[in-house]
Amino acid sequence: MTTLSMCAKIYDKKELVGYFVMNEEVTKLYPTDEDLFKSFPSTVPVVTFREETASSEPNAKAIGKEIFNEGEYLDGQIIPWGKLDKLRQNENLHRVESSSSVLDRFVNRYNQWPIIILASVTLSLLAIFLDWSSTWLNDIKYGYCSTDVFKVRSACEPSSWKLYGGNHRGMAKSFADLVIVLICTVVLSFLGLMISSANSWIVKSGISELMAIIAGAVNNDFLNWSIILKKYVSLIFIVACGGLLLGYEGPLIHISCGVINFFLNFLSGQFHIFNNLNNEVVRREFLSIGFVIGISLAFGAPIGGLLFSLEKLKLGKRFHMLMWNGFVCSTIATFIFFKVHPFKKITINKAFTVDLANGYVLLELIPYLFVGLICGFLSLAFNSLQLRLTEFRKSSKCFSDSKAIQYLLDHPIAEITLLATITTTILYPLKFSDLTMNDLLVTLFHDCTDPNKSNNNSQSVCTAKHETLELIYYLVVIFIQSNLAYTLDIPGGILLPSLVIGGLIGRIIGRIVELFQIHLGSDIFAQCFQEKRNCVSPGSYAIVGAASFFAGVTNTSVAAVVIVFEITGAVTYLIPLMMGVVVAKSIVELFDSRGFYEMWLSKTHKNYLAPETVESLKLSPFSDVAISGALKESKNRIVYYDELIQIKEFIKKLDQIIEDNNFEKELINNDGFVVLQSVHNRSLVGFVDYASIDRLVRLNGHSDSTLISFSSPESEVNNTAVLNLSRYMKSRKELFIVNSRYPLLSTYDLMEKMLVTNLFVCEDTTDGEKFRGVLRISDLTDYIRG
Repeated sequence: MTTLSMCAKIYDKKELVGYFVMNEEVTKLYPTDEDLFKSFPSTVPVVTFREETASSEPNAKAIGKEIFNEGEYLDGQIIPWGKLDKLRQNENLHRVESSSSVLDRFVNRYNQWPIIILASVTLSLLAIFLDWSSTWLNDIKYGYCSTDVFKVRSACEPSSWKLYGGNHRGMAKSFADLVIVLICTVVLSFLGLMISSANSWIVKSGISELMAIIAGAVNNDFLNWSIILKKYVSLIFIVACGGLLLGYEGPLIHISCGVINFFLNFLSGQFHIFNNLNNEVVRREFLSIGFVIGISLAFGAPIGGLLFSLEKLKLGKRFHMLMWNGFVCSTIATFIFFKVHPFKKITINKAFTVDLANGYVLLELIPYLFVGLICGFLSLAFNSLQLRLTEFRKSSKCFSDSKAIQYLLDHPIAEITLLATITTTILYPLKFSDLTMNDLLVTLFHDCTDPNKSNNNSQSVCTAKHETLELIYYLVVIFIQSNLAYTLDIPGGILLPSLVIGGLIGRIIGRIVELFQIHLGSDIFAQCFQEKRNCVSPGSYAIVGAASFFAGVTNTSVAAVVIVFEITGAVTYLIPLMMGVVVAKSIVELFDSRGFYEMWLSKTHKNYLAPETVESLKLSPFSDVAISGALKESKNRIVYYDELIQIKEFIKKLDQIIEDNNFEKELINNDGFVVLQSVHNRSLVGFVDYASIDRLVRLNGHSDSTLISFSSPESEVNNTAVLNLSRYMKSRKELFIVNSRYPLLSTYDLMEKMLVTNLFVCEDTTDGEKFRGVLRISDLTDYIRG
């Protein structure tokens, strides 16, 4: 085959930017990579990135060594998906070509389906038990179903539901009921805390961590089956206690990914036909599918779950895979969930069916937009409050003048007991305080004039004497308390609370508009006055509010609309629903483009680059800054190709990397040494990452006289042992190299989309001459945030 080579010079208005070289052995980075090229114009600055290929034929053994061993990646490392995707494609091609029968080829192509379908069925059953057990434990605090003690209240006939002590009323009875509820709440929260304290990865929702893992960050413990099992059990108690106002939707996604990861590990290790699935690229695809299944089961919304995953996950050019596999698996899981679930069925609220007599007045679009506006601002406040509480908690653990606060932070049992007790007590007088958040959301979506508003009218929001005031009261409590509960070391999510908060906001505004229609709206609602009926549907405002607040908190758009639409079937109000979400998301984009989980990632992951930040950077001074302006001193990370280093000195350099990175694994395991030709010839030769050589140098019992070499193939030099690390060095052809004038904005885009952890700056990008420095992904995040 004739080698095709092309060299093109690319200029900007002022100066030469660089050279772009393409041939069979050079990765055509910008023209071919879908991840990166979408956001660039046809003329772009140049990045040199080459890969050495020893042969045009894929070597299955070498490929397996590269991508099959999960343990070769350390915690915090970022996996180079682009390289592994290419290796997997070569390996699959090799398997297909070497297969001797049609059956073998069929198995190699479709052997992932048994695993993901098995996981889908298993997860639907786990979700059913989670929903039933948490709801039943919550209901049993207040009473029981006389016909079937294991029935939840919403599935029990109103006449069969029995309260403890009968239906007697009085202060003594109310006080006794409150004591029973408090004891049950404290016990359940205590059990949940005890189980979750076993491991730090059990706490919170886990969505932020999963987003980081799917984006490339390695976390070898997060999906361990024992952690998933403990989180599942702990979550049942936390949700059932009712005094913490957290949902199970976020943690269910973590559990879903853990289950699918378990099946992948088990089956690929036990059965030969699944061996080719035991690699990190396939694991990433399976975890993405697990993410879709989890969110779909959480809300019973397969399409919304798929769209939510596409909006939140960094999938690059692999999103086509998720579109089909994720859709099929979420459909299977949701179908089984509703068919097998003892008390949840697919029903559509009759208030929202398409009907000429059941529409909305055109001028109502104004209050619908107002709902979106309020939800947008309050979602910003919600996210900001969470960050402030987290910072306060973190700082108070070390520096707190209050002995009470210090005591609570040092004693989690006392803290969770106090929070659950206070919440339960202050909400107990409300008629609907005994509802689970799922049931409360249902009542918010129904109008009081609707005869199908709930299975048990005594639970409805409509029975409240002062509905609007009680809704405002509950809104304030859940807004603050769900944020406080999320800072605790327990599993729980904010997706369902965000829907409830939005539903409360919309319902309150809907009630105000309804009162206006009844008393002052004779001109605007003339037809309603003539027919002596109410035109305004407070439930429709609750739907718009739920979707708008959810969109604002999570910074999603289409996913928020579709999830709420699938929950309610509100076809009639689809336009107001979309308009409210547009307004809410516009507010978030205007003031802070990050969602709740992106804010958590920015706070907890030093190497996380938010994709939304690119747009804001274009309007900032960073758009005119070159990469040279963000470079840090790198002399501690430089070694020379033609020099030998004593092992003692080299270990000191390793220790210096640990110290420079503040002992943080996430930063250390993505750091390393730049290999230059010599002290006088600063040409880039290659790069050795810390994770590859640390254990080799420290733990193999080398003598103090051992020398470290990056070039010498000899085993001894002057009777002194030489440890050759050249095979652990990435050559210059495998590195991303730019010149010092490369724009910082393009650098951000490159690192965010291609997950490049280190970008090397040389004046000559082809031969690596005149090395200027290396920009790490953590340096870029510090520079942007600073």
